[in-house]
Amino acid sequence: MGDLDFKIEIDDDGIRSLLKSDNMQKILEAQAEKVAKRAEGNFDVKVSNQQTRAVAKVSPGDAPTFYKNKKHNLLLKAIKGG
Repeated sequence: MGDLDFKIEIDDDGIRSLLKSDNMQKILEAQAEKVAKRAEGNFDVKVSNQQTRAVAKVSPGDAPTFYKNKKHNLLLKAIKGG
């Protein structure tokens, strides 16, 4: 093998726009919905853009779900797929 001489330059603005894009938000929302469904409770899904990227949040939608999640770690188990 010969010597390869090349340079990779990352386009920070391009990466940032990808991480905040509508497509990324849709992907995150789909994954968050799967987690909420696996957790089997009244969970809310919210997707928003933060400073550098899109973020999905899954949170209990009511007090009984909050305490059930607190006692049994439903969201943590749902993230792991169990």
